[in-house]
Amino acid sequence: SISTLNVTVSDLSPTANFTSNYPKDEGQVITFTDASTSSPDTISSWSWDFGDGSSISNLTNPTHTYVANGTYTVTLTVTDSDGSTNTKVNNSIFVGDLSPTANFNSDSSKNENEVMTFMDLSTKGFNDSIILWSWNFGDGSPVSNLTNPTHIFNASGVYNVTLTVNDSDGSTNSKTNSVTVNDLSPTANFNSDSPKNESQVMNFNDTSVSSPDKIVVWSWNFGDGSPANSSMNTTHIYSISGTYNVTLTVTDSDGSTNT
Repeated sequence: SISTLNVTVSDLSPTANFTSNYPKDEGQVITFTDASTSSPDTISSWSWDFGDGSSISNLTNPTHTYVANGTYTVTLTVTDSDGSTNTKVNNSIFVGDLSPTANFNSDSSKNENEVMTFMDLSTKGFNDSIILWSWNFGDGSPVSNLTNPTHIFNASGVYNVTLTVNDSDGSTNSKTNSVTVNDLSPTANFNSDSPKNESQVMNFNDTSVSSPDKIVVWSWNFGDGSPANSSMNTTHIYSISGTYNVTLTVTDSDGSTNT
């Protein structure tokens, strides 16, 4: 007699798995490496979904570039030679943001009360645009949001100027440079109603100029050994005839002098 026994042989599906070299930043290439296993059947197709709406890849070991930062879910589905499938999901592929890089140049130095020009040299991150510029000139003046502003410093000194840029996905970066503002000294000058005779009153009138600082001190030396005079406009009597060298020294509000 013949005895018949029905037996069932179950299929061994493949096991999908993969690795990648994340984290990377937006615009950088991420490499995905298939680590799937299958026995005794061989894997015959791969289907990669990168979770960003891009096309499916059927490569064994693909690369991919994300154009925006974020956390992405990547899915690999493998199929073996007898049609069995298996899927691996990794929902924590992190892609970092590439911030903009703030940079600028300016006139190397200017005098107080002169116009200084600032030029933006910032570069954007991948696929983002710089949308906001904030200039702090370090002198207590209002912030400027122009791309390439000008500024007038009203006093001499060294100022720390800071540019902060913001890009279209909210990332920021700042750059600080020092600029030098030179002092403008006053220019001393005067006239008088000479000649006069000895013992007559001679008038001296200050015609000095200073900008933006004001002249705050006048010092007259009449060249005859008499005490210095600190009036702005003054008079003097010479008791002996002769030729005298009269000197006016002026000092402005930030201490600069001229004679």
